Amino acid sequence: MNTKKKIISICLAVCLIAIAVTGFSLAYFTDNDSKTNTFTVGNVDIELVEPTWERNPNYVASSDDANGGLTNVQPGVAYTKDPTVNNIGANDAWIRVNVTLTDASAFKAAAKEHGITDLSTVFGGHDESKWTRASITEDETADTITYSYYFKTIVAPGASTGALFTTVTIPGAFTSAEMEAIGNFEIIITADAIQAAGFDTPAAAFTEFDAVA
Repeated sequence: MNTKKKIISICLAVCLIAIAVTGFSLAYFTDNDSKTNTFTVGNVDIELVEPTWERNPNYVASSDDANGGLTNVQPGVAYTKDPTVNNIGANDAWIRVNVTLTDASAFKAAAKEHGITDLSTVFGGHDESKWTRASITEDETADTITYSYYFKTIVAPGASTGALFTTVTIPGAFTSAEMEAIGNFEIIITADAIQAAGFDTPAAAFTEFDAVA
């Protein structure tokens, strides 16, 4: 074999070795794994209570209203009423309480006669450090006025807002005629809650609440 042929043979041998090594390197070490995470759904659940309401001496239970009512209501007398929201759910929540007063036009007319510009002053013991007024809504058709309040801080599971107010007092200046014009009225309390997660403020939370309600 001449020198030229030897060189070619050597080159071919090197190429074959390279192919053999390359083929061997394809035998990779492999493995796989997986993880399954269980997501337990939480909830927002509240209860609205009035611990002292039934302690009023002239409280009368009603067959169609668990909250009952009061008889012989008189101007200038403070009647106990303390709407409180408890978080009995699994998640932190923002809380809103709505207070609706019926026979609003008669109330407003009487209040105007005595220089009273804010009917919410009939609700005593309101703690402005914990609650902020969100809005005032008047419904002329229903003859109601509604005051909405946000609890300023997040309410954790098992925690409570405490009372929005503690008493109801019809202004002592109201006359018998003005009381007759008002007649039998109602104070309707409702409470709303929404998860705290995802919202920095109660205003932001309840803007979304109202949008999807």
